[in-house]
Amino acid sequence: MNNGDGNGVVGGTLFDATQKPTGEALEFWQHVRLANLAPGPNVQTDAAYVPTNAVGGNIAVASAGTPYIATMTGTYQVCSRGILGKFVKQLDIQMDDGQTNTGSMRAVADTSGAGSAAVATNTINEADPYTVCMTF
Repeated sequence: MNNGDGNGVVGGTLFDATQKPTGEALEFWQHVRLANLAPGPNVQTDAAYVPTNAVGGNIAVASAGTPYIATMTGTYQVCSRGILGKFVKQLDIQMDDGQTNTGSMRAVADTSGAGSAAVATNTINEADPYTVCMTF
């Protein structure tokens, strides 16, 4: 088990070219599972190591020093990929301010990379997949 660098920050990237977390963001899942806070394999070589949401998109957690979606603020960020636009809108209405480009929950197209600007609610295509992030 890798204990990170001890600086209190969950470093690494949320999604690399293979859409998986790297560094401490990847190791986060091993720590959560070994603490019995979540089920699943605790060996990184297992195909199911990175948890997925109900539609098969990867879930990632990291410190928000470099937010996945531009201009988001907070200490930590949780992001989930592959969420259809119709559900992105519902999530933001229920959990935030109803605007997918403001507040603590925001969305970008799955084809966007890290650091992209959030998309406005009125431009979301309900059938397209999005990455939804929430900071706290």
